[in-house]
Amino acid sequence: MRHLKRRNAQQGYTIMELIITTVVVSILGAAAVPKFHGLHDEAKRAGAQGVAASLGSASSSNVVLRAAGKGGTVAIINCADAASLLMAGALNGYQITPKIVAPGETTTCTVDHALPGNGTAATFTVHGIS
Repeated sequence: MRHLKRRNAQQGYTIMELIITTVVVSILGAAAVPKFHGLHDEAKRAGAQGVAASLGSASSSNVVLRAAGKGGTVAIINCADAASLLMAGALNGYQITPKIVAPGETTTCTVDHALPGNGTAATFTVHGIS
């Protein structure tokens, strides 16, 4: 009777397979980090732009309602006063840079995330009302 040697079936991965897999995953991860690094600031910028658009629109509506003699308008003598034009809590996480606005004049104001990043601020126009 002839003796045949049987090879044992492989029981897992070799160290080389593990090293190669780790290197490939590391390279892919390193390539992805720069792409996602700026997303945080982009999200802050997009949020600030949305808030700025709402503030600008609310300020325009406020001045039109005041001119029409409608009640419930808000006096705006500082950019920060525009916050009262939005619902309570709408500006949570954002801050408006204070700046004086003369009655009957318009000025450009800035809103940014409470924890600003690189270029995350947005601007809006506010109408001064006494």
